[in-house]
Amino acid sequence: MENIEKPQENLVLNLPVKISYKVLEAYLRKELVGEVIRDDHSKEETSEYAQILALSLRKSGKENFDLALILRIKTLTSFFKNKILRLNFHASLQFEKEKQEIFVNDYSLEGENRSWLMNKFIQVLANTFMYSSLKKKMRFNFSPVIEEQLKSINDKLNSQFEVFDGIFLTGKIQDFRITEIVPGEDYLLVSVAAAGSGLVNVQELNF
Repeated sequence: MENIEKPQENLVLNLPVKISYKVLEAYLRKELVGEVIRDDHSKEETSEYAQILALSLRKSGKENFDLALILRIKTLTSFFKNKILRLNFHASLQFEKEKQEIFVNDYSLEGENRSWLMNKFIQVLANTFMYSSLKKKMRFNFSPVIEEQLKSINDKLNSQFEVFDGIFLTGKIQDFRITEIVPGEDYLLVSVAAAGSGLVNVQELNF
C-alpha cells in the first residue's frame, strides 16, 4: 500500500457564533450599574456628575451606528441634583483583526430633554462617560479568551474525545481566531476560523 504523507493541518473549521445582545447587556449591567460618572481633575479635586441606575442594550436605529445603550441616570451636581434622566448612547463598533480586539470608535449621546442648559450638561456627561468609563468597558480583547478556550479544546482532543458511540477524535488545534464581527438585529454574529490536525479512531461499529 502506498504511504500517504500526513498533512500538518487536515482540520479546517469556519464557524459562525451568535452572541445575543441580552448576554452583552447582562455583562454591561455588572460593569456599569451603580457606577458614578466623575471627572477626576486631580487627586484633590473630583467632580461627580451622575450615577447609573439601570441600562439596556439594543441595535441602534441611528445611521452609521451599531448599538444603542439606553441609560437611566440620577444627576449628582449641585445645579442638577437628583434628577432622573434617560440617555440614549449610540456606539459604532470597530474590530481589529490583528489585535483580536473590538472597541467603540465613534459615539453619539441623546437626552430626552429640551432645555439648552440640560443639553449642555448632557454633552459634558457624554464626553466624561465615554473617556472615563465606557471606552474601557466596551473595549474587549478576545486573545486571552481564545487562548483559554484553545487550551480547553486541546485538552479534550489529546485524551480521545468521544463524538459518537465507539467513535473517538484526537488531534490539536493550532490556530483559532475571530475573522469578522457583524452587528445584527438581536445579536453580534462572530465568524471564527480554526485550523489544526485531527484523527478519527473507530473502535466500534454500530449499524
